[in-house]
Amino acid sequence: MEFNQFNHFEFVKVGTFHLGKSTYQRRASTWQNPTQVVIKNEKFLNAGTSAYLVCLGNEYRDEHILYAGEYSTTLQTRWLEKYNKQVNEDERWVSWHSDNLDINLNRLLTCLRDGGDLSRIVWKVTGKTEKTRARKRTQLSGCISNMLDEIDTRGATPEISLWVIVNPLVLLPHVGELNISSSIEKYFLLSDLALPFNSRGRGRSPGNALTVEKIVADEK
Repeated sequence: MEFNQFNHFEFVKVGTFHLGKSTYQRRASTWQNPTQVVIKNEKFLNAGTSAYLVCLGNEYRDEHILYAGEYSTTLQTRWLEKYNKQVNEDERWVSWHSDNLDINLNRLLTCLRDGGDLSRIVWKVTGKTEKTRARKRTQLSGCISNMLDEIDTRGATPEISLWVIVNPLVLLPHVGELNISSSIEKYFLLSDLALPFNSRGRGRSPGNALTVEKIVADEK
């Protein structure tokens, strides 16, 4: 197994992303070349509540994290859908996380495979106006371009990998073990890391915001 420290936490690599060759169908949806995940060890499918990262390249640096999140069920429930027909072993699992992440991973994988121009990718982003969405797409392309400039691939296609935290538990007096996966996710979201595929949850409290403890103390 591969382990790595990201932002002071120990993570284990559970899989890598690639483009599927077989069409995936789910209800009325058809995905020609779906985003797929090769799972390193199928026991990870049943891994309970944890924080996770998607990382670009094989240097596994904090600065190359594409996305940070957490789940409260199992890895399989949060991330994966099984192929609906007999396929090769490396095509068993389709990434079924969310539209923005699955689609953007797919478009990045396609661009890397074809040696395309990142600036031409129509990233799936949020925004009330087309001007806002266009600005976000430009920023996203620039951010990933900077990452790729730092990654030494030696001519190979850069890897995109999935990691989960090894131990998200802390021991608290009078409480016992407490899973802090959501707090770890927030720690990443509030960091200075680019996390280009994270579109929400990065807002900070305003500078004049008060802690509840401060408010209560003032009223005593």
